[in-house]
Amino acid sequence: MEITKELIASKKVENPGCKIAKVVLKADDEKSVALEILVRSPNRQVISEAEKWEATNPGKAKEIYVKSCVLTDVEKVVADDNLFYQAYFAITDLLPFQKPETEIL
Repeated sequence: MEITKELIASKKVENPGCKIAKVVLKADDEKSVALEILVRSPNRQVISEAEKWEATNPGKAKEIYVKSCVLTDVEKVVADDNLFYQAYFAITDLLPFQKPETEIL
């Protein structure tokens, strides 16, 4: 699927409060481009659902992130291990965690 400005705008409207990112997934040769996709940052519901499976079935947790946060060409990404793991790592980079400032008293 071609990623256009219109597609990006529509995905931003469909996913309010989430960061949208274009991700270039590499082919097995690690040089050529296999696929360009759009992903969104996981929201609280996705993170909560994935965390239920982290300890008992980490593969299912990864699948939840990918199926919930890849916005284009989901079938192609899920069908190929190389693309799947690249998409998963891109999504984890978008996790909305910030390190708070703490002060020891």
